[in-house]
Amino acid sequence: MKKLLRIIGISFGILLLFLLTKCYYFFSELPDLCANTLIENITSPDKKWKVVLFERDCGATTDFSSQIYLLRVDEKLPNEGGNIYIADGSPDNYRINWASNSIVKIRGNSRRIVKKITQLSGVHFVYE
Repeated sequence: MKKLLRIIGISFGILLLFLLTKCYYFFSELPDLCANTLIENITSPDKKWKVVLFERDCGATTDFSSQIYLLRVDEKLPNEGGNIYIADGSPDNYRINWASNSIVKIRGNSRRIVKKITQLSGVHFVYE
């Protein structure tokens, strides 16, 4: 009887491990439900950096958001949130310009600001 219970327990453990592995791979392969829509690309005067203003939409249960990402000029915008600025609402009323090779001025209004970085990779962000 003990031997039978041990065999059942080991079989159950192997089955459970198999199912957990399958669940992990299934859920890790799900597509990203968020999408970025490019609004504006603003390149630095020295052509080293670009600041990208975009709208991010993560489906019906969330609102659109205005986001800003700093990238090297040869990089593509990844499908992720902004690394500089994230705010609720549409990016319609934003004005972004490079004051120099290392200073970016950002003007805009939002209902709620979620992220607001003032410096990244030697580039400074001034919010007006």
